[in-house]
Amino acid sequence: MSTKKRPAAPPSKPVRTVVDGLPFDPFDRDLPRGLRRYGVQLDKVRTVLAAPIEADAHGIDALRGHAWYRGGLRTPLFMLEGLARVSLGTDGDENVFRPLLDDVKIVEDVCGEVDYWFALLQHADAWQLPDAVRASFADRHKAACGRLVGWLEARAWVDHRYLREEGTVRLRVNRLGRDLRDVAWPSAAKERKRLRAFLHDRMASLHAAARALDMNDIEHGLHELRRKLRWISIYAAALDGAVQLDMRAKAPKGWARYMTPAVVDNPFNQLPEGEPGEEPVRIPAPLFYALSWLIAELGALKDRAQWTEAVAHEHASLGLAPKSKRVIGDLSLEPAEAGRQAAAIVQRTLETDRLLERLAEALDA
Repeated sequence: MSTKKRPAAPPSKPVRTVVDGLPFDPFDRDLPRGLRRYGVQLDKVRTVLAAPIEADAHGIDALRGHAWYRGGLRTPLFMLEGLARVSLGTDGDENVFRPLLDDVKIVEDVCGEVDYWFALLQHADAWQLPDAVRASFADRHKAACGRLVGWLEARAWVDHRYLREEGTVRLRVNRLGRDLRDVAWPSAAKERKRLRAFLHDRMASLHAAARALDMNDIEHGLHELRRKLRWISIYAAALDGAVQLDMRAKAPKGWARYMTPAVVDNPFNQLPEGEPGEEPVRIPAPLFYALSWLIAELGALKDRAQWTEAVAHEHASLGLAPKSKRVIGDLSLEPAEAGRQAAAIVQRTLETDRLLERLAEALDA
């Protein structure tokens, strides 16, 4: 056996997180409105990614992926994805907006994984789960955080930790800003016409899609419908004043259940105000509130069913027997029951009350 000593390992390079600034001012009123909408959200992403991790952080708070997630990274990513979908659906340049959508979506999806496992980790104590199950959730959350960092580096949202110090790279925020700056943005009148048509078509096609989805399939039925419905709300928020609620519109008879204070006062239902002289696309407020109510109801059923399955799966994979079938107490919900309840809600809201059809009709009026 050789006694020759191995050379000492080089000192580890400190992790760098360098996020380029935007090549334009997103609040410059002389710039096209569409460009500024993207700029505001890109700048929010830049701000989150540039924030340093607290020096005394420990545990999961010391994970870069978790720190970025807790810093609010997912929301502006959602807004950017929504804007890209709108641009692609309103004759936007495929060569600009398709790559942008891909760059944003892959990172937002992993943020969703971090969110999912962190939620289970937070609930684990209240549910009094075995230590082995909690440890498994912690490992899965940590892995998701690692994937988030990996994708942010791979897609050049942040500087890669293994790049040479003197190396230069135009990072994603900067590059997207330059591409967007060169887009031929439509006039306000043309944008409004295209936007109204886009939203109308989405409402109409979504009603048909909802009929074809099986609510008993939690991931590809219930969750998929909620995803599709949620995009309508995201479009309205991301468009930064181009969509407004018509507060004068009266609610259809019997719609009081949709107009609860929890829905009406929800911050996500307070859409941004438009700029002076901007003529928005208007959506009747009661219809928008009903949409928010439906998204929340389906989300609650989806969460409970997924949590029930996840906890039961972790017990089984670790060879543990749960104390009872209702391993998470009153939140327990078997997928079959979640599907039954979701189907009843969808039938009443979309078929009996014709929510999406009413929304399409309002946009067509």
